[in-house]
Amino acid sequence: MAWSLLALLSAVSLAIAYEAPFSDSDYSRQVCSGMWGGPETYINVTFDAGSSQGQVAMVIYEWKDVKYLGRVTSETDDSLPKTYVCTTDVVKSGLCSYEDIGKFILNTEDPNDQTLITQTSFWTASVALSPTSVTESTPPSLWDDPQGNPTPPSEDNTSPWLARDVAPVMGHVSRRDNDPLNPSPSGTLYYTSPIQYQVRKTGYYCIAIVPVTMMTPTAARQASTDVPLHPTYNGVVLFKNTFDGELPAGDYPKVNFYLIMFFAYTLVGLAWAYICYRHLTELLPIQYYLSGLIGFLVIEMVANWGKLLPLLWNGLFD
Repeated sequence: MAWSLLALLSAVSLAIAYEAPFSDSDYSRQVCSGMWGGPETYINVTFDAGSSQGQVAMVIYEWKDVKYLGRVTSETDDSLPKTYVCTTDVVKSGLCSYEDIGKFILNTEDPNDQTLITQTSFWTASVALSPTSVTESTPPSLWDDPQGNPTPPSEDNTSPWLARDVAPVMGHVSRRDNDPLNPSPSGTLYYTSPIQYQVRKTGYYCIAIVPVTMMTPTAARQASTDVPLHPTYNGVVLFKNTFDGELPAGDYPKVNFYLIMFFAYTLVGLAWAYICYRHLTELLPIQYYLSGLIGFLVIEMVANWGKLLPLLWNGLFD
């Protein structure tokens, strides 16, 4: 018994937040979950470094802003779905710009809607999952004069080559109120560590990941039959709520609800049992059925509560 309890405590201490796996083979390219916002809540998107390669378009947003995601493909043909990812063909059609290739398309050009992209919850980027393939350029070395280099000054804070004062570099710059909480990167984001999205408002948040086959203008094919490598990836999305544990945000209110209903049905059952005991010889079949129904409700409430409680306890034991 003691070893079983120790194994249980060790297992539940491994995770402290709700996690949802994703893969390039999933039918749905989107992972969504409710979030209880707070000062320390966030979403982490982690790709498996061993099985992930290629490039993907990624967006994180709150569901209320979904109307700004994508652009109408054709104004005359309603049968065509919206275009969501910017590619070279989409650039030629004028639905996005060249700088946004590989990213999700965001659209706030409705004349009746004055909302700016910076006022929405969107974070989007073109994510490269093969950081080792990036060519790292080494900084150029200083020119070595054959006739001799100048002697540096003896003091650290003076130099004859400075033509003006240099402003000190601030170690920390606080975010202004009008700055976006989760600014999107301007270029390609090379994945090296989990991508974190800060959540301050309670809502329903989604993470969409779409594989993108990219061909740079400098990439020459070795043969006419060569095709670009299709991206493959695996990973997990972690939703860190205001509470610890693996419980989804939508089930968190149910913990207290089932506990309250358990006590309520228990009190009703005790009162009903007392009345039935006093009139034991006068009970009808319908009253036996009601007794069984109350007992069933008590068992159902405690079973539902017991099913959710271990998921919540995963964070309480850390």
